[in-house]
Parts: sequence; C-alpha cells; structure tokens
Amino acid sequence: MQRDFKTSDIYLSSFLLTETNQKPKLETNEGGWTFFIFPRTGETLKAVELFNNDGKVGVLKYGQAIKQLRSELLVRKNMINGGLNGK
Repeated sequence: MQRDFKTSDIYLSSFLLTETNQKPKLETNEGGWTFFIFPRTGETLKAVELFNNDGKVGVLKYGQAIKQLRSELLVRKNMINGGLNGK
C-alpha cells in the first residue's frame, strides 16, 4: 500500500496545503521533475476529491500557498543547478 500521495501539480498541492495545513516534502527525479509529497491520509484524499469537484477555497490563502510552493520550487531548482549563474 502506498503511504504517500505524490503529485507534480502545484495547484492541487497548494489546495492540499490550504485544506490540510500539511506542508509537502519535495522530491526531484532524475529527469528534473519535482513532486510534492503529502501523507496519504483520509484528510488528504478528501481534499483531493474536493479539489477535483471544484471545492471552495479562500482566495488569499490559496494564492499565498501557490506563491510559497513556487518559491520552494525555484530555490530547489537553483540548488540543483549549482546556484546563481551556475556557480
């Protein structure tokens, strides 16, 4: 049984962060794709279902979650690419 819920969708991940208050772990594969990993719980799966059924969310909180996760992706990408200007 899979213990984690894994997605590369930043919008779904932001919704999950907003709904569950669970900050995801990030994992980058060899191809350079970064995945958001949440614990596979009833709360997480319920939030995924809510997202897929056009659930309501606070716009400000959701927008902040998108910015937070996007920032973490950029920091991670920068670290993987050796810092600024490839140094």
